[in-house]
Amino acid sequence: MIKNLIFDIGNVLVRFHPEEELVRYTGSMQEAEALRDLIWLSKPWKDADRGLTDREGTVSLLTAMYPDKADMLVKILHECSDWLVMPDGTEVLLEDLAAAGYNLYILSNTNPGDFDSMTRRYPVLSRMPGIVSFREGVLKPEPAIFQLLLSRCGLDPGECLFVDDMPVNTAAASAEGLHTLCLTGGAETLREALLTHPLLHFKTP
Repeated sequence: MIKNLIFDIGNVLVRFHPEEELVRYTGSMQEAEALRDLIWLSKPWKDADRGLTDREGTVSLLTAMYPDKADMLVKILHECSDWLVMPDGTEVLLEDLAAAGYNLYILSNTNPGDFDSMTRRYPVLSRMPGIVSFREGVLKPEPAIFQLLLSRCGLDPGECLFVDDMPVNTAAASAEGLHTLCLTGGAETLREALLTHPLLHFKTP
């Protein structure tokens, strides 16, 4: 029986498709996707998610790595947290799930800049217990982050459903005994994915 719902944040509870914003800087989607990967798959970004540096540190490291793009990177990195947007109805969905008796948690790879921005705009996130990577120094899909969540929150993995948009993360969670849902359709599809999940039983308007 599922008692606990554990949510990733990016592209689960909030929408994040930076390439759509980066087109303003690059002029083409292909170049925007390449720039997205240059930033968000970089070691400086992963170090921020691990809590080893803050946003200004990430700016310094990336601009040093790509001095020809320095001015553009500074602008992007100072505005990109605002690109994380919670779809309409998500807060109501979380309220409905809580009212149905589910315990709600977050488990996210994120950094101080993004998390502060999201919790300021969407206070519901700050009210959900769980693990954010930068505070703990561990990242999904490392087994330690799932083990830490289970032990700290006193959860039985067999009573948990973990929702993430990355197959590598849901596979790692499955290896720790959690039920999983890989949300491939984006944050806008979360409600329907949960309503139709065979292990969940709740109603929503």
